[in-house]
Amino acid sequence: MEGLVNSRIIPIRTSCRRHYSVFLPTFSLQLRNKNLNKGQVWMMRRPKSLDSVAASIQPLEASTTGNTDNRQPSKEVLELWRSADAVCFDVDSTVCVDEGIDELAEFCGAGKAVAEWTARAMGGSVPFEQALSARLSLFKPSLAQVQDFLDKRPPRISPGIEELVKKLMARNTDVYLISGGFRQMINKIVN
Repeated sequence: MEGLVNSRIIPIRTSCRRHYSVFLPTFSLQLRNKNLNKGQVWMMRRPKSLDSVAASIQPLEASTTGNTDNRQPSKEVLELWRSADAVCFDVDSTVCVDEGIDELAEFCGAGKAVAEWTARAMGGSVPFEQALSARLSLFKPSLAQVQDFLDKRPPRISPGIEELVKKLMARNTDVYLISGGFRQMINKIVN
């Protein structure tokens, strides 16, 4: 998200670029249309100055159990959500329940080793690019494997996300999916 503060975002139709690699290091998809299942998808890249406000939904009282509770967020957070012109969501472990690369690695037989690298990357002890390279080198997925994985185990959407996105789009709020993951997985979520 820090990179968005000084990023320039230029829309490009994903279907217009034919020289995609299996993996795009960092990009975002914008959902355009009130019908989530038939919305247009736009890939975004390039630096631009944005005025951004970051907020997370935190319960009014902290949970003592360590579990995630569905408590009402503060009035300030609710107002921020209502007044936002755009909202960005991370894909892995936010829009989707799981980390896509970990699930793909498990499907390809390298789940444990890849999950260990993911934990290091999430903990900040290893730069993203280094962790990504290490994880991909452990199982080197082909396009056919990625497609087979998606056909057999489509991404699991987090509870409430689809409803939230529909509500945001009904309010004409731009919704962006931000990811460093596989384009094919993200397109499956959008479609």
